[in-house]
Amino acid sequence: NCSGPPTFTDPDGVEFQPDGTYYMSYSNDECTDKFSPLQQEAMIANINGPRDELLAYDPIVITDVDTTTLLFPEDLQENLFSNYAELSWASVENAEAYIVLVSLTVNFTAIAASIYTTDTSAIITNLLPEKTYRWKVKVVGEGNTCEGYNTYRTFSTGAETFSPTSIEDIDGTAAMQLYPNPVALGGMVNVTVDGQMDGQWQVRMMDITGRQVMNSTETMAQGRLQLEMPATQAGMYIIQLSNGDKFFQSAIQVN
Repeated sequence: NCSGPPTFTDPDGVEFQPDGTYYMSYSNDECTDKFSPLQQEAMIANINGPRDELLAYDPIVITDVDTTTLLFPEDLQENLFSNYAELSWASVENAEAYIVLVSLTVNFTAIAASIYTTDTSAIITNLLPEKTYRWKVKVVGEGNTCEGYNTYRTFSTGAETFSPTSIEDIDGTAAMQLYPNPVALGGMVNVTVDGQMDGQWQVRMMDITGRQVMNSTETMAQGRLQLEMPATQAGMYIIQLSNGDKFFQSAIQVN
């Protein structure tokens, strides 16, 4: 009862009528709208005494961040694997994380994947075959989750699913070769790209579950670079190269 609670008697025999509008009372939530003077005094004494550390806090830092640039897949890319589709985007200065959304609809009401990551790529393994998807990325900065998403891109999955022998080079104008392939654990592998695209490349290596086992920046000279295979388990792996403009990937067997 919010307006007319009954009268009670305390252990000393003093009658009192509780005010149901006070917070921390036993009345219904919709009845309460204020703290009593004694409650206010108790809270002030607490924060000025045993909890005075609450008054000394670092100011919240809000960092401005730019939107990112989507790298791969290209807009309207077709025939991605439904059980292994990698999305990648450009790194943004001061970014703490990225939020990736993949949707079947243009208004992103049918979300197929929602990923929070500190990396600049994400692997989706549960898409439907022969469907069209849209994807976009939002940059998160320190104290800043309010930046908007970039303009979405569209890609479609094919009927073929991922298997270790089905990976092909992605770029249509140049090819990536790995040799020797297979390569021994801890051995050296040569990576060549047609067109002699010299400069800095981000190199990533993942197993077929998407677990990253290597991430480094390497310099390509005369269309070639060398990689030392990490001392990991034998099996099939995927090596990816990207430089912000071009993207390649190929499979390698490690014995």
